[in-house]
Amino acid sequence: MKKALILHGWDGDSQNNWFPWLKEELKNRWYETIIPDLPSSSLPKLSEQLGAIEKYASELHEWDVIVWHSLGCQLATQFIEKHALKNLTVLLVAPTYSWLWEELWRETFGDAYETISQYYDTPNTFEDLQNTHVVFLSENDPYINLQNAEEYYCQFSDMEFVEFSNKWHFNSTAGVFELPELLEYV
Repeated sequence: MKKALILHGWDGDSQNNWFPWLKEELKNRWYETIIPDLPSSSLPKLSEQLGAIEKYASELHEWDVIVWHSLGCQLATQFIEKHALKNLTVLLVAPTYSWLWEELWRETFGDAYETISQYYDTPNTFEDLQNTHVVFLSENDPYINLQNAEEYYCQFSDMEFVEFSNKWHFNSTAGVFELPELLEYV
């Protein structure tokens, strides 16, 4: 049975946004779906969150799927690279990125900046692991600038982009409880 690992972002959990919907859809497609509630979600710490998902490294195999949202994208990237997981389908939904952090987030997050900046200490080497990457972006995301995100991720030749209108940050605040477009890439 194939597996899917879904990682939520900052201040999230396994029951918000479109995660329960996606879990059910993947279950109907014969995927074992794992959506852990990450520790310290309101003030994430990379070492704690990596520790919470370490046990899944040995369970993921070629052709499995990892779906990330927001800051969960950086957590999953660190996880994939630490364990050299190859030939996965990797879906990045509203992904944060290091340029964003330096441009905007130091000012926005104040005291949390030093904690969150740990997620960007290790540079991404997406191309080395031969995974399939699809980046989902919304033109009206208040946190992720579409043009800058595409410029950042275009450094990596194997990225595919799917752009949306009016999905905001792909979360329940914007009324996004389903994201059927993800299923096209699973």
